[in-house]
Amino acid sequence: MGYDPLSRRDLTSRLRKQYPADFRMFLSFDDCVFQVETNDSRLDVRLRKYFKAFMTIPSIPDIRVTALDAPPPKIPADFTIKKPDPGKTRIKEEYVDIDGGRIVRKRLTDMLFIFGQGDNLAVGSCTENDNQVVNFINNRFIEWKLNRGGLLGHAAGVSVNGRGLALAGFSGMGKSTLALRLLSA
Repeated sequence: MGYDPLSRRDLTSRLRKQYPADFRMFLSFDDCVFQVETNDSRLDVRLRKYFKAFMTIPSIPDIRVTALDAPPPKIPADFTIKKPDPGKTRIKEEYVDIDGGRIVRKRLTDMLFIFGQGDNLAVGSCTENDNQVVNFINNRFIEWKLNRGGLLGHAAGVSVNGRGLALAGFSGMGKSTLALRLLSA
C-alpha cells in the first residue's frame, strides 16, 4: 500500500510511526477530555505546567493531539495564503486542504498543524514554540464547542480588588492592551 502525502490519515500515521510519542497526559476542559502526547520530555514538562489545572486521570479521550518535535515533512502542494486579519499586515500562515483534513503551515516557524476528523498533529520545533502547541490544543477545544452549538467571542478581562471589567471587540482593537494598562495602574 502506497503512502499519500496529501492524505491526512497517511501523513499523521507515518509521522507517529517515525517519531513515537512516549509522553502522554490527559486534560479535561468542561465536558471534553483530551489526550495530549509528545515525543519530547521538555515539551511534556512545559505542557503539564501550563495545563496543570486541567490535568485529569487517563480516560477515553474525545480529542487526541500529538505534538512531535521533529523536522516537518515537505508537502508537495500549493498552499493558500491566509490573509491577515483586519488592521494587520503580516502574513502569518498558509494552508492546504487535503484528503481528510487540512494542513496549516506557520510561516515564521515552519511548523505544520495537520487536523481533520478528530485527528490532530503538530510537527516542527514544538518545544521551542510551545505557545503554538498550546494554541493548537485550545483551538481544538474551540472547534469542539462550536461543533456542539457554542459561540465564539473575542474578549479580554481584568479583575482587581473584587471588581471586574470584560471587554469584547474585534482583533487588534486594544482589549488586551487596555487590560494590561489597567493592571499596571
